[in-house]
Amino acid sequence: MKIARSTYCGECHEDFKNGQVVWYASIENHSFCSNCKPNLDIKDREPRKVPGGDEK
Repeated sequence: MKIARSTYCGECHEDFKNGQVVWYASIENHSFCSNCKPNLDIKDREPRKVPGGDEK
């Protein structure tokens, strides 16, 4: 899984947690949390992982 470069949600601006899976929308060039994903009318999105957490 690719790494998220953003540290916060592009919609609600909540900070991402280490290891969290977020959704990147290339057309917006931003990442979004799972809570905001259903509110977005964006078809082209892919999961990304926030650095940290269980990575070695």
